[in-house]
Amino acid sequence: EGNQVSLAGHVIQPSAKFSNGNSVVGAAALTGGDGSDGGVNAIVPNFYYVGNAGGGWRYGLGINVLFGLATEYDSTWQGRYHAIKSEIKSVNINPAVAWRVSPQLSIGGGINIMLAEATLTNAADLARIASPSSVAQNADAIGTVKGDDQGYGFNFGLLYELTPTTRLGVTYRSKITQSLDGNATFSPTNATATATLAAIRAGGNLVDTTAHAKVTLPESMSFSVHHEVGGGWTFLADATYTRWSRFKELRVDYDSVQADTVIDESWKNVWRVAVGANYKGAGPWTWRMGVAYDQSPVPDAEHRTPRVPDNDRKWLAAGFTYQPDKKFGVDVGFAHLFVSDTSINNATASGHTLNGTYKNEVNILSAQLNWTF
Repeated sequence: EGNQVSLAGHVIQPSAKFSNGNSVVGAAALTGGDGSDGGVNAIVPNFYYVGNAGGGWRYGLGINVLFGLATEYDSTWQGRYHAIKSEIKSVNINPAVAWRVSPQLSIGGGINIMLAEATLTNAADLARIASPSSVAQNADAIGTVKGDDQGYGFNFGLLYELTPTTRLGVTYRSKITQSLDGNATFSPTNATATATLAAIRAGGNLVDTTAHAKVTLPESMSFSVHHEVGGGWTFLADATYTRWSRFKELRVDYDSVQADTVIDESWKNVWRVAVGANYKGAGPWTWRMGVAYDQSPVPDAEHRTPRVPDNDRKWLAAGFTYQPDKKFGVDVGFAHLFVSDTSINNATASGHTLNGTYKNEVNILSAQLNWTF
């Protein structure tokens, strides 16, 4: 009832630790260490406002993050020719309206304005570029690609109250295409690399230039059920389908004679399913718990890259709501993500194969303040 503001913050603590198996270039072992922990901690906020327009109409604004990524390794690690730093930030601005069509049925929809920026770095093996049979690995340049863009999409949903204690929901969120424009730079790491890079640049290759990358972020559809069973207990379930098969490749196009950088991703469509329960105890407290199974879109070890060393995840989550009165409430939640053992056997176009295993996990701590007025 009335108008409401929700403000939340999420502390995300991922861990991605690589152990080498048989990483090689040609017949030689890749030099360097295991890269330390590639996970990068992040604080992610979100904001929601909903207002009452009368006549069964509501309007709202959501500001959140739909997609994000951050991994970073030592600049001299064995997988440096695949990835060093990967950072993709997005902010989604989502104005929306909703209408209660009948006592049972509500519908709503909105538009999405997504601002995105990306930074990708990795080492270029200059000795191998100058001589394709070289396995020296003694002349690296750090390549950095940065870009930003804004894309547009839409979302809609419906909520149907089957009975006073049971409601069903369906939501759809459209794809959003980002055409990132920015620049690419190449910085030698030692004297040998400086001389080698100068010779390569004489042919027009690896020069600092503007660059472009086009990425289509996928559409998704969710189905949910909420059922009150009495005694203070409510059971919930949802399933979300995401069409990640749109992400076929990561391609960077340079405004120079340099050939495009192309990484075959071939991601697959995935499901995420979850079940949970809420218990409304005495007084202002509600206790929450849930589990989820979250498929990875990465199809196999050959397509897994250190930028996204992902695998299927199992979520275990718990939390509470403290609601001292009708106008103010606090939500707190914690989730631990168990990630299946993750193998990688990914080869670059220049013949560097990163082979080994990842040990991954994620912790997420969230808190939210809600005001009704």
